[in-house]
Amino acid sequence: MNRICVRKNYQEKTSNFLTNKTFNMLLRCEERTLALTGQSAFFFSERGVIVNADNKHIVVGMIDPAMANAFKTFIQKKEGYIIPEVVVSEEDLLKYLEETDDEIYGLILTSDLAKKLNDLRLDYLSNVLVTLREKFPHIRIAILSSERVGHPFLAELVNMGIYNIFLRQDNNLSVQLILDVLESGKSFGEVSLFRKVDPGIPWRKMDSGPSTIKIETSNKRNHPEPKEKKQEKEKRDKQIIKREFNINFQQTETKVIGVTVQPKLILVGGAANRVGSSFFAHYLSFILAEKDISVSYLENPYRYGYTYDRYWGEGLSGNYVSPFCDFHFQRDDSTDWNYKNVYMNVLNPLKENPYDKLEFETFLKVLLSQRTPIKIVDVGVDWNNEIYLELCQMADYIFFITEPDPFLNQVLIEKRPYPSLMKDNGEWIDNLQIVMNKATYKIANHSIFNDVFDDIWILPDLNREEIFKCESERVPITNSKRLVEDLESLTNELIEMILPQEFLKKKTKTKWKFPKITVSR
Repeated sequence: MNRICVRKNYQEKTSNFLTNKTFNMLLRCEERTLALTGQSAFFFSERGVIVNADNKHIVVGMIDPAMANAFKTFIQKKEGYIIPEVVVSEEDLLKYLEETDDEIYGLILTSDLAKKLNDLRLDYLSNVLVTLREKFPHIRIAILSSERVGHPFLAELVNMGIYNIFLRQDNNLSVQLILDVLESGKSFGEVSLFRKVDPGIPWRKMDSGPSTIKIETSNKRNHPEPKEKKQEKEKRDKQIIKREFNINFQQTETKVIGVTVQPKLILVGGAANRVGSSFFAHYLSFILAEKDISVSYLENPYRYGYTYDRYWGEGLSGNYVSPFCDFHFQRDDSTDWNYKNVYMNVLNPLKENPYDKLEFETFLKVLLSQRTPIKIVDVGVDWNNEIYLELCQMADYIFFITEPDPFLNQVLIEKRPYPSLMKDNGEWIDNLQIVMNKATYKIANHSIFNDVFDDIWILPDLNREEIFKCESERVPITNSKRLVEDLESLTNELIEMILPQEFLKKKTKTKWKFPKITVSR
């Protein structure tokens, strides 16, 4: 049995986040809006967003670029708004505001934008914010805070005059609400409760308060770039929508200290029902979690729940309901279910039915509420759902599970049922990883498949009795020593691709590689 993976060297895509498909969808959305309101005076910029004299420029600052870009996409669908920049650190925020010629209307920032992950990490962010209040008093600021009521950081925000504070655990939170509050502003009475400080939370002396900091820039306003160079830079900036960043985990987050990990958004789905996409999504979640990296697994909320029963949810978390339930019905019934370092976001089939009318904004709330560096979303076969169409544009990796079925393969090529996974020229998108379940090297290398897929990961046909034993005992397949050994090469290859090298304890010495094939149709 060839327990190997066959793949190309993956490089992060740097194509424009607003693809032609997203642009056309945005165009149709805005055309409908204008048709209803009778407005017509607008045009589109090269970035694919509405531009007019009344547009309000809002800068989004979040440490997770995938989530920031999700905010960007949603806001830019609203008429009258434009997101000129997404930043992932306080330094980037300060430099951008100092150097830009745009008239910035507002900032939407998360409290985890703070770079220094220690007890004083929010002190610096507080200093940054008071500096912005003094230097740019006209800019409106909204803060999405992960801190609870009683935290001194919230008290300092109120004291410096930042009242537009939202707690991320608030089920009524929405992007539209944030935009509305930026427009009208919260009153002092609405946020006065944040002034009450819990003395048990370590903080500097409150009477000293935050202090302004020096903004160091390249003074581009005083020394403009040559026109040619500036145009080249603008063109390059428009193409780059993913930015690298590091998270140094605290001990409460991971046991591996000093290793930087880039947050990842991973989609897993199948070419058809029953090809093993959930099986692979579970396997991927647990092998990453075993490296002491916290993982969030999000089950497809549009289908009946499976994972809850698969891992004995009624015994381990009997009163559990998914966060989809809370955000959809605006309740507060959900509880965290952490199973073997995997945070489960799954439907309880005893209490929840599929959420057929779940909106993108609600799904985004659930995604934003995850506090883990790795987020794995189980798509199933719903690739054409509007939510997953958007997430495909943000994902770091997309695993597409198929089987060695020539007729299924023929359907994929002739019918192209999932256009979001293919480029206009008929080739697969760059960040797509093809996984062939129950396959061998010889089968995967057959021209039927080799001429269609550039590279293939092989998930071998595993011992059925071992799988049944794990399923009947309701434990992950990583509990089986035999299955772990059979999957060792594949496991190492996946970890090597997704996590830093320090996490790979043992590398496979034998690899096979399919030749790179450009498929012309």
